[in-house]
Amino acid sequence: MNQKSKRRISLLLSLSLVLILLLSACGKSGSEPEASGGSSSDGGGKQEQVTIKYYNWDNEAQSVSTDAMLEEFMQANPNIKVEHVVLVPGDSVEMLKKLDFLISSGEAVDVVQLPSLNDVLLRGSRGALAPLNEFYEKNGLVPEDEYYVNPKIDDKFTACSTRKASITSC
Repeated sequence: MNQKSKRRISLLLSLSLVLILLLSACGKSGSEPEASGGSSSDGGGKQEQVTIKYYNWDNEAQSVSTDAMLEEFMQANPNIKVEHVVLVPGDSVEMLKKLDFLISSGEAVDVVQLPSLNDVLLRGSRGALAPLNEFYEKNGLVPEDEYYVNPKIDDKFTACSTRKASITSC
């Protein structure tokens, strides 16, 4: 059980980090000079505070470890606030129904934990998941070297799962 918890935390953190970095990279379009320009002076180097939502189906006990993982991430990334949203506690099937409703009603879903590869592929084929290819290329990452499972739809990576190397820092 302890190994399973570590594995789950690693999976959640990996997916969260990839999607958070993807979202923050998308949010910087048009501000490239700022990233390469000044450092921490008043004008050029300040980082904007962003808040993202992380959706899952944690029960009460699981939420404790997820919240601890998210807190650790936020401490390492002070400009990113993560709001943990439990759609349906302990019920992944009902969570998926609620998630699909949110997406179809236009809700922006930042980061989500999906229960299975089939769920990833289904939502990816519907266009509900942002491709990760640009993020991988921009950061010089080879997905097959980083993750065990790399679902693709039309040569676009739609998710990542279970990091090969253990995560030691953000």
